[in-house]
Amino acid sequence: MVAMYISSLPGRGSELGSIKFANSIYSARNIYVLNGRMAFVTCYDKSRLRRMTTEYVMRYLSDELSQVLAQYLAFVCPFTRNLGREESEYLFVDKRGPWAGEQLSAALAEAIAMHLGVRLPVSEWRHAAIAVGDRFLHKGIKTFRDQGVSGAGADDDEDSSQEDEEEITTMAEVQVRQAGHGLRVARAHYAVDGAFLSKLGPELLWEF
Repeated sequence: MVAMYISSLPGRGSELGSIKFANSIYSARNIYVLNGRMAFVTCYDKSRLRRMTTEYVMRYLSDELSQVLAQYLAFVCPFTRNLGREESEYLFVDKRGPWAGEQLSAALAEAIAMHLGVRLPVSEWRHAAIAVGDRFLHKGIKTFRDQGVSGAGADDDEDSSQEDEEEITTMAEVQVRQAGHGLRVARAHYAVDGAFLSKLGPELLWEF
């Protein structure tokens, strides 16, 4: 559960608790195989009732984690059912029902403490991970494009700049969707450095 949670920009802990590996009479499963890689879909959004729309979020797993999840679904889940465990379509569940987020927060804090020497539950990890994404993802897109372009002329440079802008805009949308909030809320409340004056963070200082 921890590995799945840190494999992308983190949403809220309750999202993972709602993941189903099988269809039920009420809703469809969340786990799919796309182009040989495992992925899961969530749709948690605090603004859903206000907008009256649902924005789905796709989260892909690495090749290694895809193998782990596939083997878990193929071997462990049927084995536990044969042992008499109560059947459930939820991926993370116990006798009390689907996990709501407390289990993830405790396991995440323990794992981070083991590797980084500091305990970060879900609420604090979200701020840290979103800040890392803000710092590196946009720059990574431009670096990838720069390395892939060679011998471009003036017209190509103009097209490339436009494509860069479109990709960065798309990445910004991906970031806020995976984090489960809107852009305005993201800028106002997440990954905000308390050492800076209001709305004067390190990115803005860098641009100045």
